[in-house]
Amino acid sequence: MRLVGLTMGVVFAGLSLAGCVVAPDGSTDAAEGHESVAEVSEALVSVKNSCVCIGVNEGGGCGNGAVGGDNGNVKTGLSTATVIASYGPDRVGATRTGWACRPEGTNSCVCIGFNEGGGCGNGAVGGDNGNVKTGLSTATVIASYGPDRTGTKRTGWKCRLSGI
Repeated sequence: MRLVGLTMGVVFAGLSLAGCVVAPDGSTDAAEGHESVAEVSEALVSVKNSCVCIGVNEGGGCGNGAVGGDNGNVKTGLSTATVIASYGPDRVGATRTGWACRPEGTNSCVCIGFNEGGGCGNGAVGGDNGNVKTGLSTATVIASYGPDRTGTKRTGWKCRLSGI
């Protein structure tokens, strides 16, 4: 069987970084719709991220073959390549690292409540169901709104990136 070409790409935290075509001889084709390896690599390094340790299991800290940390530790200014290689936020099951990561930029948050009609807070910024906050930095979202907290530490805030 002969491999004609392989298209590679990375999807991270809702961002899609287009891949490149790698020919059997190892060369890349920067054909229309595809980026060269150098452009993809540069894109991975140029995007900055913040990560928070939510724990491998309730109260269990972070690590499991990734950077170690205690619940609540926040790391900022990380390149996407570093996040993927060293923090592993998308690993699941037995390889789960406990890190939740978000790209840096402007965010919007809405209070969906941490229980039926219960509003938001629980150690984070308080709010009533339906409250919307806009123009928030990723670092502020992680430190003050805690949308990635789970279980008994859940804050009720749902946040998304609105601009880079």
